[in-house]
Amino acid sequence: VGFLSQFCVMPASAVVASMIWRLPPAQAAGVCLVGCCPGGVASNVVSLLARADVPLSITMTTCSTVAACFLTPILAALCAGAKAELNRAALAASTVQVVLAPVALGLALRSCFPKKCDRAQPFLAPTAALLVAWICGSVVAKNSAGA
Repeated sequence: VGFLSQFCVMPASAVVASMIWRLPPAQAAGVCLVGCCPGGVASNVVSLLARADVPLSITMTTCSTVAACFLTPILAALCAGAKAELNRAALAASTVQVVLAPVALGLALRSCFPKKCDRAQPFLAPTAALLVAWICGSVVAKNSAGA
């Protein structure tokens, strides 16, 4: 359901929203491109905070990111008529760095230091939420500085 929503409902919603708002072509293409891109690691943090199934969230993030290598250019062309160039190798490297490496590190730490991890557990979810907020704020600040 999540995978289908990511690559069917989101792009279709972006097209419909662009039509409802009567966006100029360049803005409509941007909205459609965002609608064609997978979510990201922040959803894993939200899953952690909500005490949801974090391994499922990480698996979905990884699968949707890998699928995005192939589907985003196709969906962008279908939805916005835009040709989306995508560096698949860079996206794969980014997925390993941002999704898989931290999970592997966490598994290794939990395996080697279970008692210390148990003591740190209450602080990890709030710390992750603060880090995501800081990253989002940094991106917004960087992009608004030139506006």
